[in-house]
Amino acid sequence: MPRKTRLFALLPLLSISLLLAGCGAVSANRTATAPIQSPSATPSPTPSPDPSPTPPVGPASFQINLQQTAGRLIPPPNGEITLDTVANNGAGNVLTPIGAGLNTTAFLQFCSFFIDDSSGCINVASFIPSATGINMDFVFPQHGTFTGFFQLADANGQFAVSLLQGPANAPGVPYRSALLPAGSLTVPLVQITGSASGGGSITLVGLTAHIMLKGTTPNHTFSFAFCDNVQCTVVANSSFTTDAQGDASADVVLSQLGEPLFAVIDSDGVEFVNAFRVE
Repeated sequence: MPRKTRLFALLPLLSISLLLAGCGAVSANRTATAPIQSPSATPSPTPSPDPSPTPPVGPASFQINLQQTAGRLIPPPNGEITLDTVANNGAGNVLTPIGAGLNTTAFLQFCSFFIDDSSGCINVASFIPSATGINMDFVFPQHGTFTGFFQLADANGQFAVSLLQGPANAPGVPYRSALLPAGSLTVPLVQITGSASGGGSITLVGLTAHIMLKGTTPNHTFSFAFCDNVQCTVVANSSFTTDAQGDASADVVLSQLGEPLFAVIDSDGVEFVNAFRVE
């Protein structure tokens, strides 16, 4: 369905932890080892202030399905978008069989969460639609860390949009994305964010989400959530705990899929979201 204008208000942190939706089951690595104490009698130095969230090294790869907007094209232009698979340089690709009925210049656009879809999207690339399909490389035009969705649009508006999975008869590619600190986003979330360091990844096959975190807060409990409309909604029974190195791996079985904005949260707010980085 075409996206509508969204207006969002900042929610109190308490609402994040109280809102529970959907049935979920989680299997996580809950093994935690106590830190080794140093035998030195030298007093520990005064702790430094918590650092600002920093993304992990390595490419923040991103892959998602591209699905038609209802009523625009026959046949539907289901396909995929990939980004940053080799390096964080904004290099991406659109692969989709564009259907008949388009004969003017169209645009690949990116819309950050949470913004007005009609006015807050940026043009990433332009192209001439083809009845035989497109295989278009592009370079994301801005630098920073971003979360949101891609869409294809022409003078009549959106005709395809990135979604978590394709239609039932063509499920498409497995979803995957880096999990990056929410506080590092170039376009801030209209949510309370924490300051945890590290990062990770998320993949989604069917209704099973696999979450991995590395180098974040040790021996710490996080929960998994969808962010849609005006709040981040925690998936029931989705809590998992990092080990002594701040690493964790968890599988969460979802009852349904919402907007393609995932979050890992704790009592401080939204810590990590699915995102990509362009350096």
